[in-house]
Amino acid sequence: MLKKSLLNICVIILICLLTPLFATIVIGQSKPETENKSISKNTSTPEQNKASERDPELVDSPKLRAEYFFKPRAFINNGQTFGQRSRVTGRVTSLAIDPRQPSTVYLGAAQGGVWRTTDAGINWQPMTDNAPTQAVGALVLDPSDSNIIYVGTGEGNLSGDSFFGMGILKSTDKGQTWANLAKETFLGLSFSNLVIDRNSPNILYASIATGVGAGFARNPSAGVPGVYKSTDSGVSWINILRVGEPIPFRATDIEVDPSDSRTLYATFFNSGGSGVFKTTDAGQTWANLGGGLPRQGVSRVDIGVAPSNPNTIYASVGNSSSGDLLGMFKSTNKGQTWSSIASPPRSGFGNICQCFYDNVIVVDPTDENLVYYGGVSFYRSQNGGQSWNDLAAPSSMHPDFHAIAVNASAQSKQIYVGNDGGVWSSLDGGRAWNNVNGKLNLTQFESISLHPTNPNITIGGTQDNGTNMYLGNDVWEHADDGDGGFAAIDQENPNVMYHTFFRVSLRRSETGGRLGSWVDASQGISRSDTVLFYAPFILDPNNQNTLYYGTARLYRSNDQARSWQPISTTMTRGLAGAAISAIAVAPTRANSIYTGSSDGAVFASQDGSQFQNVSDNLPTRYISDIVVDPTSPTTVYVSLAGFQVGHVFKSTSGGRNWQDISGNLPDVPAMALVINPKNPRNLFLGTDIGVFQTLNGGTNWQLIPGMPAVSVFDMAINTRLGVLRAATHGRGIYELQVNSTVDNTAPAIKVESPNGTERLQINNQVTIKWNSNDDTSVVGHEISLSTDAGATFPVTVATGLDGITQEFLWTVPALPTDQALIRITAKDGAGNSSNDISDANFTIVSPSPRDFGLDFGSTVVTAKRGKLVQVMARIIRSGGFDDMVTVEPDANMLQTLKIVANPPSVSTSENQVVFSLKIKKKAPKGRQQLTFVGKDPQGRARNTVLMLMIE
Repeated sequence: MLKKSLLNICVIILICLLTPLFATIVIGQSKPETENKSISKNTSTPEQNKASERDPELVDSPKLRAEYFFKPRAFINNGQTFGQRSRVTGRVTSLAIDPRQPSTVYLGAAQGGVWRTTDAGINWQPMTDNAPTQAVGALVLDPSDSNIIYVGTGEGNLSGDSFFGMGILKSTDKGQTWANLAKETFLGLSFSNLVIDRNSPNILYASIATGVGAGFARNPSAGVPGVYKSTDSGVSWINILRVGEPIPFRATDIEVDPSDSRTLYATFFNSGGSGVFKTTDAGQTWANLGGGLPRQGVSRVDIGVAPSNPNTIYASVGNSSSGDLLGMFKSTNKGQTWSSIASPPRSGFGNICQCFYDNVIVVDPTDENLVYYGGVSFYRSQNGGQSWNDLAAPSSMHPDFHAIAVNASAQSKQIYVGNDGGVWSSLDGGRAWNNVNGKLNLTQFESISLHPTNPNITIGGTQDNGTNMYLGNDVWEHADDGDGGFAAIDQENPNVMYHTFFRVSLRRSETGGRLGSWVDASQGISRSDTVLFYAPFILDPNNQNTLYYGTARLYRSNDQARSWQPISTTMTRGLAGAAISAIAVAPTRANSIYTGSSDGAVFASQDGSQFQNVSDNLPTRYISDIVVDPTSPTTVYVSLAGFQVGHVFKSTSGGRNWQDISGNLPDVPAMALVINPKNPRNLFLGTDIGVFQTLNGGTNWQLIPGMPAVSVFDMAINTRLGVLRAATHGRGIYELQVNSTVDNTAPAIKVESPNGTERLQINNQVTIKWNSNDDTSVVGHEISLSTDAGATFPVTVATGLDGITQEFLWTVPALPTDQALIRITAKDGAGNSSNDISDANFTIVSPSPRDFGLDFGSTVVTAKRGKLVQVMARIIRSGGFDDMVTVEPDANMLQTLKIVANPPSVSTSENQVVFSLKIKKKAPKGRQQLTFVGKDPQGRARNTVLMLMIE
């Protein structure tokens, strides 16, 4: 059985460890605070936008070249857990145990996709790397056939980084292949639970909540939350319950009575209708349950129905004021009446749950009094809720629980739990627990920073798993606790490192980021300022002792963050809660400073002190990142989250007159922007579906293959080391190996056809073919025509062709000549170009007239009087003539020659006609001529003569 948790609007727990809210950050850049197609397991998957298709060839930057080699880094050693430190990974939202093969377990992750183990967690394999989204909220196995798996995409945990999904993934072969169902119905929404009618497995129910994209972006095409039902195995769905009309709010749980599948319980979380609802007629009518359940001050509610006695139901009810648990409730009569039972003890952080986010309750399949509850910690009651024991603290588990799965077998004591740090298992009913995160790669990175000279050192912040370092192994080492936000390595003295927690916070290490070496570095920054959950900061690329930090205003430190002074007033559009979300300093001029805000404002200073609002024509969307051209301090780029706007803009005048350079990018939120210092026209863009790049300044973008469709929150490039690293929010870090050599090599190009001696007819369509390649990548082609043997090429055949295309369908123009040549030009991203022309002249000729003729040939046909003879005439067609032709012999001549023709006439669209001629006994002997006439539908006539020798 699977359960998930719900949101996080972010109750701030002052101890940094727990808060599940998230944001993003890059060194020198910032990210937002985050509140039916068959799919094969091992092949790439296109998004619904053509620009996002995963091309088989990677388009690289000029010699930022191409091994197309992304490699993920796995779990975190010595992670932050209750009790003794242990390895952690990322947020697990759903779990399901195969009842027929208990060592086979499936898990769904916040943005990590679906994984499967067949050895009880020793090894895990990703199963949905090619799916259109990696955000998972619910996962359930068909009770009649565990080969059939349903996955509700979109995480229904209501946090700022609970991303929406794209419908349901269904597999009938244990996850080897998948079909994407109900994409339109559930686009932009999230699953909080998904259940199957045991008696009729073609019937499914889903509780649907809202979801976000990067930068809190809501998909404008999103459907309506609520409870949904399918009667055709997930293909189509109808909404059967909405609460909160006229604006329906989030359905946070759905459970089916195991003894009566027409009875279901659903929970809703909204300001005017939170609570538990029940149907006894499979969803036709619903009742809001009371009988002792609280009606006021309620937030999210989760329910657990006892499979061994469905009269018994438990409800964990959140408190809308405190965000903690309002209370635990129990019914023994299927929800008619409820009584309050004991609440679990408070966790080490002072609360029981962040109930809008971590609130999940499950009843053991065989014992109605054995109950499991997941909040901040994980609890068990063995006496029907009279008392609870904390199992997480003594078992070194990570906080914030979202998923509990108990093997339905009466003989089994197998339990799996999922939380913000991964998955733990018990094989003895919860007495002993095993950390089974060893082969999982689900870490939700917020930021990344690279060492200037050592490729084996990288630092990054992660959601609820602290700040961590890569030191050359295939694991990450824990560097500091709390929620990891922005992180940066001093590029002049890499022993000095910085990172943030949430809100106003900044820490510094002067010993290479070692765990325990961090000290506060935020003195002078006002705690009363409006600030994002993760406040951005950067190091000045011109002087690494100078740092900038953004609240609603900008702060500067000139002494490695030992002291801070504000250097601006508020730099937003004025939206409540808005603050600086991105900061950049020009690498060639320290006084050129740019900031972006969460409500879409961009401010700029060219003297380091006076700032101007240069938002001009920019959309009012979350400014997720800013980068400055490495050669021009007034050429600046910004990336935007949100929908229905451009996602990358450029200004060449210090922030004035922004130009949309989104080109062919799909309409998905963009979060991270990196410029190639060796080629400023080469930019990389991290989006909700992966990394795109352009080699021509934004005219064309291509999705780089090699990673699943996961949100990329940050990127960092170091051409000296030859690496670009991308921080994903759910699949760890991916790396692209690059070459930093400046590209001065032009592409090679060879015209294949027309290549000389061809005879092409005007208005015919001809395929022009060529071969081109480059030491990096060809990014474009142009074709032109000469009609004077190459003296000039005045005729443009095609422009703007991409770098992959190797042929073009051409309509031959009305330019008759016997001196035609084709010239094809190939360009690479560095601006190098070369061309090739046809090896020899070809000819362009006028088309033949559209006409026909008749012909019996030159043979004389011998015919005997009183006998029959068969004759055949060819119909000669030209110029595309394909009309019917009616052919008949001349009637007067037939009479004179005493010949009878059968048939008298023939109408045909074929290329020949046959007549049978009867020669009468009184026909004149000797050589005779018989004329045949053919006519087309327009009345044009064409004649031919048949020569006869009559004997």
